Parts: sequence; structure tokens; C-alpha cells
Amino acid sequence: MSGQTACSLKECQVVDERTEDEQIEALKAWWKRNGTSLLTGLVLAVALILGWNAWQQHQTDQRMGAAARFQELYTAINTPNPEEGKQSATVTYAADQLRSEYGDSVYAVLGSLLEAGFLVNAESAEKAVESLTWALEHAGEPPMPLIIRERLARAQFIVGEHEKALATLRQVENPGVFEPIYRELEGDILKDSGDMEGARAAYRAAAEASPGGGQGTLLEYKMADLAMAGDA
Repeated sequence: MSGQTACSLKECQVVDERTEDEQIEALKAWWKRNGTSLLTGLVLAVALILGWNAWQQHQTDQRMGAAARFQELYTAINTPNPEEGKQSATVTYAADQLRSEYGDSVYAVLGSLLEAGFLVNAESAEKAVESLTWALEHAGEPPMPLIIRERLARAQFIVGEHEKALATLRQVENPGVFEPIYRELEGDILKDSGDMEGARAAYRAAAEASPGGGQGTLLEYKMADLAMAGDA
């Protein structure tokens, strides 16, 4: 034979048992070195999965809650109440609840815009200024801040805060597609303040930024009215 001696059955059993014992000891040693960190990793993985699911559910619950509050506000605005002051109180309460409970949601910003429109129509422009100021502070990404800023300036103009209204508009150097609206409102404010030259300049800027130069629009009539006033 090749010189190797085959083991007897008993010897082979001893070798196998020793090999199994060594494997078990090696496994125990490995577990001792790595078992704790492995369990920790598994626990963290499970916790992350559960945490992510809980966070997603929380986000879903928040959106649904905010949407429900927004619907309450919308209903209050569109449900006239014959009792004097009742509808305004209901609208204000609904808007306050929306802001206090879901102030970081877009529903709260949109709700403040709706409330402000209602308040202006209800001749409560001072309260509209407060709502729009809050909305501007929480507006987030464009174009929402540009829309709210124009509404805020208009409300400030209505309550006679001309300087604040102009400052609100002029804080934006380049309103983009809102340029004609911003400049026309600026012209209205300046005209009401008695600054006719400033109003003309603002109206011209609005016309230059408007499609077709503002022809056939209210802006054209405003410019013509100022021109006639200048000739008088």
C-alpha cells in the first residue's frame, strides 16, 4: 500500500468526536467574540424597521389630521351664519386650531390664506394681516412665499399701512413671473400715497413685464388716468 495505515473503527470515532468537539469549541469562541455585537446589530435593525414604520404611520396620521382640520375651515368659510359675528368666530377658531396642531404642514399655510381672504371680505383686514404674516413665516419653498407676500402687501395697503406694504413688496428683488403684479400693486400704493411720479414708474415697470405691454388691461387704464392727471 502507499504507507498510510487506515484507522480502526474505534480510532476513527475518537477522531470524529475530537473534530466535533473542536468545532463546537471554535463556535463557542466565535460566539463569545461576536455574539453580543451580532445581537446588538439585529436589535438595532429591528428597531430601525419598527421606527421607520412608526414614523411613516405618524406622517400619514399627521397629513390626515391636517387635511381634516383644513376641511373644517373650508366648510366654516363656505357656510354663512345669520347670527352676527358667529361665522367669523367659527372661521378664526378653525384656522387657529389648524395652525396650533399642524403648524408645520402646508395645510396650515393654505388655511391661513383662506382665512385671510375671508377676513378681508368681512372687513377685518387687520386680522388678515396677522394671518398672512404667520403664513409668510411658514411658507416654505417658492412660489408660495411670493403669493403670500403679495396678499400681505395688499392687506397692509387696505388697512392704510402704506410704508409696510411697500417694504413687503420691495423685499423681493426679483419676483419673476409675479413682477407685473408686484409693480402694479406698488403703483396703486404710491398713487394712493400721492407719489404720482413713483406710481407712473411702477406702472411702466409693470407694463414692461406684462405680456403685450399690459394693453387692454386695467393697468392700461391706470396709466392713462395718471397721464390725464399729469396733463390737468
